[in-house]
Amino acid sequence: MSQMTIAFAVLAQDDYMHMGQRFRRGSTGVDTNDFVLLFAILIVIALVLILVARFFANRQERGFASQRALFSELCRVHSLNWTSRRLLKRLAEQHGVPPCQLFLEPSRFSKEYCQGPLANYVNEVMSLRDELF
Repeated sequence: MSQMTIAFAVLAQDDYMHMGQRFRRGSTGVDTNDFVLLFAILIVIALVLILVARFFANRQERGFASQRALFSELCRVHSLNWTSRRLLKRLAEQHGVPPCQLFLEPSRFSKEYCQGPLANYVNEVMSLRDELF
């Protein structure tokens, strides 16, 4: 056997002999370092859980805090094409409201509101109203 193998065998035997030392009578078995390590691990786990919870809470709020993001999501859900989206934006500008608010107020799609630059798009506005509501 080589000297390296003998050294490993001696070290392994020494570890094996002292392995059950904490279970013998007269030894405390638990050291203060064990408690400190356990406490540190619990703090790290709690901090990770708090950070993950905050990340997901902010992620949900962030999606609907933006009127632009809400409008895009509503258009996607209603399967509106680019032309319909542009018409909704122009109608919202005419009323002076955010475009996402039009999804809540069908009365804004009436012929009386289609004045000025939207006068030529009355039929498209009416068909869009029928499609949405």
